[in-house]
Amino acid sequence: MSPVQALILGVIQGLTEFLPVSSSGHLVIAQELMGLRLPGVTFEVCLHLGTLVAVLVVFRREINQIIAALGSLIHKAPHRRREDLTLVLALIIGSIPAGVVGILFGDKVGNLFERPDVVGWALLATGGLLWVSDRKAHAHAVLMAGISPWDALFVGVGQALALIPGLSRSGATIAFGLLRGLDRDTAARFSFLLSIPAIGGAALLELWQLEAFSLDTGLGVLLVGTVSAAVSGYLAVSLLLRLIRSNRLTYFSYYTWTVGLLLVLGSFLKGSGI
Repeated sequence: MSPVQALILGVIQGLTEFLPVSSSGHLVIAQELMGLRLPGVTFEVCLHLGTLVAVLVVFRREINQIIAALGSLIHKAPHRRREDLTLVLALIIGSIPAGVVGILFGDKVGNLFERPDVVGWALLATGGLLWVSDRKAHAHAVLMAGISPWDALFVGVGQALALIPGLSRSGATIAFGLLRGLDRDTAARFSFLLSIPAIGGAALLELWQLEAFSLDTGLGVLLVGTVSAAVSGYLAVSLLLRLIRSNRLTYFSYYTWTVGLLLVLGSFLKGSGI
């Protein structure tokens, strides 16, 4: 892999990790178009770390509040904000479904990355989810402090389903949040905060597959991929927060429908030998 290819894959990972268009699906497409495969687990870990840095920077204030709330619980301090503790509980509950599915069915899900037709159908489903949820969003909805355990679990199920390549993690979690009655801004912010344990957990699982941190890929390539994923991820989070507040989530439906349809048709034509 060349530095230019690493840059392209890093930008794709950063943008599509947070924009509701599926990072896994687009990485499959990019590898098909460029005729390459990701050069080992080390590069994948670096891409995940890059996107993790992006969301940590954007939501540093919320993360500081969460850390303070956890610290108050550990030290049994009386001055802890109830809404911060509510958010901590919601993030824990919301992370459970994807964690369970990833551990139990990780290998089977991984095999789907070899199926462009599955990615295509999943992208079509992503577009449908975004379209329906954008129209079902409530004008007066639940704010961050009011997220219940059931709200968190419902959104967590959406995140678990998004392990299927092509079904956007951010798209599914935001859509499930809107369908559950969360405010637009709350649904997006909770989705991004929920991505922190999801991305971190995925990176930890991949670490088990590393062979003494083999750097055959080259430090330059790893650095380019990590930095490009971090910068593009930061821009993607900022952009989506603005778009969802202005009721423009449906725009991504048309994009995912177009790409999904092209993939499904391409797989059909390839399979039929046309």
